[in-house]
Amino acid sequence: MNFVRACTSGPWRTIDLVDVHGQKYGEKYLVMAAEKGRWSINNAGIDVQPGLCVSFRDADDANWFLQQRRAQYVSVEPGSVVAFFDEGDANFYCSKGLAEMMREREVQEFFQQQTGGEVVDDDIEPEPESEVATQPARRGRPKKKA
Repeated sequence: MNFVRACTSGPWRTIDLVDVHGQKYGEKYLVMAAEKGRWSINNAGIDVQPGLCVSFRDADDANWFLQQRRAQYVSVEPGSVVAFFDEGDANFYCSKGLAEMMREREVQEFFQQQTGGEVVDDDIEPEPESEVATQPARRGRPKKKA
């Protein structure tokens, strides 16, 4: 993931595609994931989680996730932190002066503030609870009470 800190407020909808001569030849459509899952983005399987910004070459693909309420438009305020899957997408907003790239240390400090100083690692699965020893179920008819 690539993190930036927004310098302006407003919606971030598209990313310009520019050729080697600096000429715009298209756009990518930016959305923010609202769920955890694996999405098909530009014919590649991408693991997403809530808050991760991804871009689609096809507007219909982006709109499909928006209509399914699995994604939302990206809107920022000054100082808000935005996570991008693609480094090129993050660099686009930095090059336009809309955001500044965050260093690794800044990202760690940001997450420590959000979690109250605790280190959070989503990749670590919780340990299974110890199983209580139980007797196997009895077969046959239940005993009659005397």
